Amino acid sequence: GKLAETGDMVQNLLLLAKRPIDVAAAYRLKVELHAVGTEYKEAVQSGLMALSQLGIDIPPHPSAEDVNAEYSKVWINLNGRPIDVIADLPPMVDPARQASMRLLAELWPPSYFTDFNLVVMVVCKMVNLSLLHGSTHLSNQGFALLGWLMGPVFGRFDEGYRLCQLAYGLAAQRDSVLDHGRTCLTMALTSSWTQPLDVSLGKFRDAI
Repeated sequence: GKLAETGDMVQNLLLLAKRPIDVAAAYRLKVELHAVGTEYKEAVQSGLMALSQLGIDIPPHPSAEDVNAEYSKVWINLNGRPIDVIADLPPMVDPARQASMRLLAELWPPSYFTDFNLVVMVVCKMVNLSLLHGSTHLSNQGFALLGWLMGPVFGRFDEGYRLCQLAYGLAAQRDSVLDHGRTCLTMALTSSWTQPLDVSLGKFRDAI
């Protein structure tokens, strides 16, 4: 709970960091710190600044055209393959891409309170990085979140539910309580569109 002291420590890390990947890691801590303090605009600014260090430039307020372009890349990168190909993606080995995934995973929650288009951009970016560069333990969060968004944003409710269900199942096989909990929460949100509400409520209980 010592937010000010933690902020000073993160600033010292930023002064010491030399490599872009280390700068990005320090900024990721700033994202989490701002989010805990409900400083969502500052959290987004820190996250986007960190991503730019890793060669990923995302505007703080993407247009509908920006969102649709990034979403279209998902299907381009799938290249006609069925969505269950995500279960067989090779591991992501590039440290910069791994750092980008960690940043994006922490960036979407504060984005929800600043610009919903940014949420969609961040999630689609997570998915596209995974499809192009391999899977990390965070990839299932990205796929599940895309499933959640596909219904209300793109009108593909049944497909979104199936994608989220697949990502949830893959996360459940991993030894990570955090990833399982987050995908379970996303499953609860997604299932509410196409399944009886008892299903959604059960997933909320499981997530908790």
